[in-house]
Amino acid sequence: MSRWFGFFFDAFDCLASKLSKVIMLDGCREGWLQAELAMYADRLTEEGQFDPCGFKVNRFPLARGKRRATADCSAGGRWPMVAEIKIVGCLAKNIDGGPIKPYRELLPGPIEVTQSMLDGVRQGEGSILADVARLGTVNDHQRFMVVVVPDGDAHSFKVARALQISSRQEWRQYNGFGVMVAQI
Repeated sequence: MSRWFGFFFDAFDCLASKLSKVIMLDGCREGWLQAELAMYADRLTEEGQFDPCGFKVNRFPLARGKRRATADCSAGGRWPMVAEIKIVGCLAKNIDGGPIKPYRELLPGPIEVTQSMLDGVRQGEGSILADVARLGTVNDHQRFMVVVVPDGDAHSFKVARALQISSRQEWRQYNGFGVMVAQI
């Protein structure tokens, strides 16, 4: 697995207590998490535990002129990376921009994300699959989808847990939320 898995999960381990409170604050959660991840990378760099890599927020150009990537390491770094972060609120629209019912019907088994699912994503909607499709346009960086799911609606949580975005993904449960990191 990529060293970025360790970075993300170590960061979430450190942020879990705060994030369990922030996760219920609509409108600011992703920005807050992006800032915390950037400060975590800076702290590790200052301590000599992390190679300086120019960790940036919302600077990586993605398809259709959008700049929605959460973090990227500059080409000068040894492990260039770009990631999308999605904190799921209303999962009904957060899978592909449409209703959750077709995905709930695929439970309890894994829901393997296919190219046809990515091709059918509703453009203009903020969704997990739209983010994965945008990441698919990046060639020269390691690509990650990071999904944070609050505990709560059992069906939404089960659908999020069942998503198989990549063969290289890990899920970790925290108090009040779960995190999935998938390398695309």
